[in-house]
Amino acid sequence: MALLNLSGKIVMLRVNEVGDSFGKPPDNFVVEVVVQLDSHAAGAASGFQLRADANQPARQGMLDLLRDAFNHGWRVHIDHEVPAGKTKGTIIRTWVTKDPTLPVTGTIGGVFGTLTPAAPAAPASPVAPIGPGTVTGVAPGPGRVRGKGKTGAAAQAGTIVFKTVSTKPER
Repeated sequence: MALLNLSGKIVMLRVNEVGDSFGKPPDNFVVEVVVQLDSHAAGAASGFQLRADANQPARQGMLDLLRDAFNHGWRVHIDHEVPAGKTKGTIIRTWVTKDPTLPVTGTIGGVFGTLTPAAPAAPASPVAPIGPGTVTGVAPGPGRVRGKGKTGAAAQAGTIVFKTVSTKPER
């Protein structure tokens, strides 16, 4: 029996009555919790029993973790034992991670704007603090920070000003 690691997003989470099986014989297993990840091979699945025994607290915790991951779209990692020649494995451990978030950048056109996700990049010339609470410089992007030379909370709360483009012709 091989111990394998798998990670991905949950595409199916099933909980059924005690003694119910999942899959067609001879590649089936008797478990109460079944999960399929987007990285599972076609027809493969992993699961575990949820019985009133010494393992119940840990397995209830795994079910709760899988349910949260399914509801929030988190990445799931599982260690499962898969018998030779089978595609269904018994989960012995699971954990979740969040995917890294990408910064949001965009352009502002007129009054309305469009924001699109962008890949992480090196920071462009940021607004540089000169002293305690003093901000000077121009913010990167289509706007500028209002509050040059201000001190204290007024500088820290700086206002970003965007120039709007008029669609009316000049007279």
